[in-house]
Amino acid sequence: MKIGRKRISGFLSAVLSSILFMSGVIFLIWILVWRLMGLPPLGRASDFLHISALEELTLSGDGFYEIDSPEDFERFWEGAAREDCAIKGRLLCDIYLNDSADMDQWSVQAPCYVSGKAENFYGVFDGGG
Repeated sequence: MKIGRKRISGFLSAVLSSILFMSGVIFLIWILVWRLMGLPPLGRASDFLHISALEELTLSGDGFYEIDSPEDFERFWEGAAREDCAIKGRLLCDIYLNDSADMDQWSVQAPCYVSGKAENFYGVFDGGG
């Protein structure tokens, strides 16, 4: 009986080890695929479920995101900060992000359109002159 239990115990130990090993391999492959796609391998659930800000912008034939409103400007910089720091954007017209008449109140009430930080941005922003 003791020999049978040792064999079963050894078998279950081998199965468990194999499952853990394969889980690790699958996890590493998952990280590699995400990195090749240019996405961070791990993140908060909110980042995983985040809908791209860039999806709401029009992409021109030459690869520039078209910006013609304060909302588009905000989406572009959010995309640069969260998704792709090498994106290209083109301003199609003059846009006014904030009326400077109430600038003295900005310390109390933040301006409407404040873009997030896009650290390490190395894309192109064409202001259209």
